[in-house]
Amino acid sequence: MMKTYWLSWNDLDPEITVSAVNFLVWCTGHGGSDEEILCACVDAETEDQAWEQVEAVYTNARRHSRFTVEHVFGWRPPTDRFPMENKS
Repeated sequence: MMKTYWLSWNDLDPEITVSAVNFLVWCTGHGGSDEEILCACVDAETEDQAWEQVEAVYTNARRHSRFTVEHVFGWRPPTDRFPMENKS
């Protein structure tokens, strides 16, 4: 059964562009030396499949994971903090 996973990780390669992404992703802040803090909504059957989708674009994202939250399929974060346009 499909679910939506709310994932977050520290991205160490800010050169990746949103055009390569097939899921919703937001930059929610910055860490040290060019590091971006990213969050994404990824539709998948399992958590592993969700991370595989992310890592197809953001290599080693799971290694730098901040959190993973499982939601019902189609869940989206509050639009006041996470506008629906796809950003990174």
